[in-house]
Amino acid sequence: MKIRNITCEFMPEPLAVTAKQPRFSWEIVSEEHGIRQTSWKIAVRDRKGNTVWDSGETSGENSTGILYQGEKLRSASQYEYQITVGTNTKETVTSRPQIFETAFYSVEDWKARWIEPNPLPQLAERSLTVAQREWDDILDQGFLLFSCGG
Repeated sequence: MKIRNITCEFMPEPLAVTAKQPRFSWEIVSEEHGIRQTSWKIAVRDRKGNTVWDSGETSGENSTGILYQGEKLRSASQYEYQITVGTNTKETVTSRPQIFETAFYSVEDWKARWIEPNPLPQLAERSLTVAQREWDDILDQGFLLFSCGG
């Protein structure tokens, strides 16, 4: 038996999850007939390995859209999670670790700094404006030439 088609917010290992309470889904597959899920557990950890949510073993066959119920997720952060499933045959299986990353949740979360120690000085003239003027002059004078080879 194995767990497959694992998703967070209906995507495998998504980047920029905007939901502050993402939903998890999965499927179980088995070579044996009649195997069904009877319980599940989701454990979510931050990059430092701290558990931010452990659902605990939860009875049920539901494996779609399980809502995150842990600590408040941080903006622009990566999390790892694993799903453990119990079956009607008392067998359990745990998924390989999965990853999801949260988006910037608010404008205030966007931070930037210059790469150069001193920002580049402003140009005396805007280079794109100058280039557009020069291109317009060429078009106005009819000097646009095409070479067809030969």
